[in-house]
Amino acid sequence: MRIILVTGMPGSGKEELLRMANSMGISCLRMGDAVRECYNGSDAYKRRLNVVEFADEERRLYGEDVWAVRTL
Repeated sequence: MRIILVTGMPGSGKEELLRMANSMGISCLRMGDAVRECYNGSDAYKRRLNVVEFADEERRLYGEDVWAVRTL
């Protein structure tokens, strides 16, 4: 299995690369999707945490790699 990790600032072309990869039949995972899915299933909204605060809290509780592990 090969894994290509793409990072970058907003507007740097990550979404364009994702579209190209999908058009070539390459599977893509996004950590942001995992964060939002977990956020929506949590009580963070009731506790008045935004998504970024929720993600940071999860990192403090479960380790810096929590989103990479959950995404994979």
